[in-house]
Amino acid sequence: MNLINELQVSAENDDVLTVLRKTKRLASKLERQDIAAWLQAEQGGYDSGDAVSEYRRVATTLAYNTNGYIPAGFGMLMRGVQDLPACGMEFPFPVTASISTVLTWIEHDARGIYYPIEAGSESSEIIRRTFQFNPMYAGQITFLMHLNGSQIKAIPEHIKDRVLDWACALERAGVTGENLSFSVEEKQIASDVTFNIIGSTIEQLNNAGTNRKGGR
Repeated sequence: MNLINELQVSAENDDVLTVLRKTKRLASKLERQDIAAWLQAEQGGYDSGDAVSEYRRVATTLAYNTNGYIPAGFGMLMRGVQDLPACGMEFPFPVTASISTVLTWIEHDARGIYYPIEAGSESSEIIRRTFQFNPMYAGQITFLMHLNGSQIKAIPEHIKDRVLDWACALERAGVTGENLSFSVEEKQIASDVTFNIIGSTIEQLNNAGTNRKGGR
């Protein structure tokens, strides 16, 4: 089995961490720095403020966490997490965490995946005013984003799909990696084969350079 076929089979059958490691090996052999940057972000996490690919933008709803009773109208919850009513404040959340962290979220998703909103932040204060939480309860309430579980669980499959798309495109272009190596000609061809990281900071940086990527 040549290197490209090996990656295709891996993308179809292996877990996402194995697929990323094999992709890293292949990207190195093909001298694809754009893909190396994407792999580093997926494995180690994206930098704060970086744009992320579309598959890492997930829908959210709002929730709160309390360590004391909340007035009537908010469930009289004494301790724990409770979702807030829909209010039109939901927005896509860029998931910058490493894929290992995402897998941990998925593994422990029995009660939902929540991400804290910084206490005292502008977002926190807007939520507090919108739902008319009494300021006297400020010390016992923190607000959370409830991440869409289905979209979080789809992230590993989106990653594997992108790797598989790239591996299939390489094969169509005549890049195979027989004998566990690539010829100079194959490396040249591979430099022009697109890899889909649409919308991310990595794509923007690489588009300013010599590497090329394609659309969805």
